[in-house]
Amino acid sequence: GDSPYATPFQLWQTKLGLLPDKKKNWAIEKGHRKEKEALVYLQEHFQCALKPKVILNSDLDWHFSSLDMASDDNKIVVEVKWTTQENHEMAKQGMVPPVFKAQLMHQMEDLQLDEMWYFSINSNNFKLVHTQRDDEYMKKLLDKEKEFYRCYVESEEPKFIEERDFISMEGNKEWETIVNQYMEAKHSRLNW
Repeated sequence: GDSPYATPFQLWQTKLGLLPDKKKNWAIEKGHRKEKEALVYLQEHFQCALKPKVILNSDLDWHFSSLDMASDDNKIVVEVKWTTQENHEMAKQGMVPPVFKAQLMHQMEDLQLDEMWYFSINSNNFKLVHTQRDDEYMKKLLDKEKEFYRCYVESEEPKFIEERDFISMEGNKEWETIVNQYMEAKHSRLNW
């Protein structure tokens, strides 16, 4: 996964209710509030009405996107992010930060678009970035999404576990105590 927030395995666990869903943090809340300001700017910039939408992929009934802003004809689509200074600097250089690329490609796939816009907001600064479909990336992403969806529907533990999905218990005294108690109980039971 490209996300620093959750691995595909952690997302799968969350979707199945095995992990609690992460609460919205202040950045997400601020981003939602800033979308209203962005809407005014973007409607003026594009000279058309924009509104949030949820759309279904016409070929894949399980594949959908929640769009921050789209024109009525879906020719103009904008993903708005309240983001870090580092990500905003990338936008100022005309790049979509890697952490957001999958989301934009996913949306372009659902709408069968060749291009869309990324709107970066940091503090009171903003930058509009034009981005184009990356078919090679999209094919890999769709393959991963299909596997994720299959594991989700079948409640099958996925094989896409990453190193950051593992927790090292080395040096954890509480864990060592519990393991030792378990081993002693197991040994006592075997000798009983």
